[in-house]
Amino acid sequence: MYSLLLILLVSIPSLLPRPVAAADCTITEFSQVSSVVASCTDIVISELVVPGGEILELDLLPGTKVTFEGTTKFEYYYWAGPLIRVRGENVHFKAAPGSVLDGQGALWWDGKGGAVPGKPYMIEIDVTGGLFEDIFLLNCPHHCVIISSTDLILDRWTIDVSQGNVGELGHNTDGFDVIYGHNVTIRNSTVSNQDDCVAINRGKGLTITQMDCTGSHGLSISVGFSKHSFLHNSVVDVVVEDSVLRDGANGIHVKTHTDGYAGEIRNVVYRNIHMTGIERYGIQIQQDYPSGNGRPVGNIPITNLTFSNITGTMTGRKSTPVAITCAEHACANWNWSGVFITGAAKPSNCTYVPEGFDC
Repeated sequence: MYSLLLILLVSIPSLLPRPVAAADCTITEFSQVSSVVASCTDIVISELVVPGGEILELDLLPGTKVTFEGTTKFEYYYWAGPLIRVRGENVHFKAAPGSVLDGQGALWWDGKGGAVPGKPYMIEIDVTGGLFEDIFLLNCPHHCVIISSTDLILDRWTIDVSQGNVGELGHNTDGFDVIYGHNVTIRNSTVSNQDDCVAINRGKGLTITQMDCTGSHGLSISVGFSKHSFLHNSVVDVVVEDSVLRDGANGIHVKTHTDGYAGEIRNVVYRNIHMTGIERYGIQIQQDYPSGNGRPVGNIPITNLTFSNITGTMTGRKSTPVAITCAEHACANWNWSGVFITGAAKPSNCTYVPEGFDC
């Protein structure tokens, strides 16, 4: 009896999984990625060069922490990407001080953006539960961050695509694109780019707060990409607040696609937004996108839209403070207060006038 117990005590430790040494969980070569991701829950990615045409595929174990160190660089290849794809549950991403994810966008930029294929998205996040913080993205070739996630927080990001302004070569360099989100928060982040700072396409329970956007097309909602699904064309319960926009084309842009299936934009709040140097529209809400032909379609009603303390200044001969193009009976229950945008060359124009606003 005692000898059998002794044998069991000696043999059991050898049957248990051994913890992986920290050095074995550091990725410095692309060939290490798949084995480290499959076995480690505390991963360091250090000074990695990702070959052109390869995805940095991070299909993580539950609860994994990933830390970027130094410069992670992506080599050129003509393709759609993404350069990084993250999947997992309850994951934690962060970057060490001074680290950068360099997309080397100038290798792709041609001033035509998505009109010419072959420019990869930079990072795609598809997680259930996650905190991604202190990430610095430099020079995205195309859209920077694609989000399709539940219970996600993105905090203290810097997205710098300002080099795309040189020769006006950078185009369609969206900062954060929420193609699906449920309980997603983006906060305390800075974006300098040539397209939407944030664009929301589908989701519920979204919070965008403390954003600093330069050169962008604004804090946007764009709905109607699906030709078949109401659910895929639904944006509900959104707060966009406490943010600044500088020197861009648009401030706030809400648009529905005339060729999309039925959908809805409902219970959306924009509050405490300040803009300076906006060239085209301080606020543009349109149900005639993308043509902008003045013939709106009511396939995606916009209801319960609240604007509060939206202020700023505009510049340029094409500037308009507020432009609203609604289809008949497709906009309702809008309540606005403290909307005051000055310096525009043209007056506001509205086919629907919100409560509390004099168009």
